[in-house]
Amino acid sequence: MAHALRRPWSSVPWRRIGTTSVLIAGLACAWTGGAAGQAQTARQEDLKATFLYNFAKFVEWPQGVPGDDEASFGIEIIGRDPFDGRFDQLMIGKKMNDLPIEVIHSFAEPSTRPVRVAFVSASEEKRLDSLLNTYRLNRVLTVSDIPDFAQRGGMIGFVSDLGTLRFRINQASANRSELYVSSRLLALAR
Repeated sequence: MAHALRRPWSSVPWRRIGTTSVLIAGLACAWTGGAAGQAQTARQEDLKATFLYNFAKFVEWPQGVPGDDEASFGIEIIGRDPFDGRFDQLMIGKKMNDLPIEVIHSFAEPSTRPVRVAFVSASEEKRLDSLLNTYRLNRVLTVSDIPDFAQRGGMIGFVSDLGTLRFRINQASANRSELYVSSRLLALAR
């Protein structure tokens, strides 16, 4: 995979991570649920929503991908919304690459509007292969908590390890879509 215009990571102005890397490192290393049942699940979903937003900060898309000329940075949730609207609220007023974030909910098929990140809900596991092929062709960063998501061809899969939320990255899958994942994010992955 060749990126003709790849600049050193530190020279990309919107890539200067600072406190974001501390936030992700802290989340990756130290979440253990103190509450039981529903409260623990809600907390874990909140952490996943935070991760979903922050993952995009550590990915570089090639020039000319769908969405380059859009007025917003699209993040799609396909299937049942596991965040129960909390992700939408978290994104109010947030920007990525100087573009306002637009959360798009799709239920039957992937959105026809350009998106850069797609969270594939567990409700879509039966059609995962088809969805991953569509997103790969459109150079979309795919994220999910479907079991073995990264091993099945997704790019970033959430895993729970004794109550700790972690994630796995399938770098080969990202490379096939010509996405460059920062070594900083790779170092935090399981």
